[in-house]
Amino acid sequence: GIVIDDTRNTLLLDTLHGKRMIIKKTSTFKFIANKNIFTVSGSLLECQPYERTDKLMRYYKNFKV
Repeated sequence: GIVIDDTRNTLLLDTLHGKRMIIKKTSTFKFIANKNIFTVSGSLLECQPYERTDKLMRYYKNFKV
């Protein structure tokens, strides 16, 4: 689906089956960007949207591909 709202604990997605509220903490997400697929634990996304960049950069800085 497409993310239409983002809060600290949830994502609201517009899917083929209607709008769905997803709890981040217990979920795993796959994102597609420029033909690349990224799998991200919802616990990494569980913060205010403006705090997420720093949190994810710290995580991926230590991540080896």
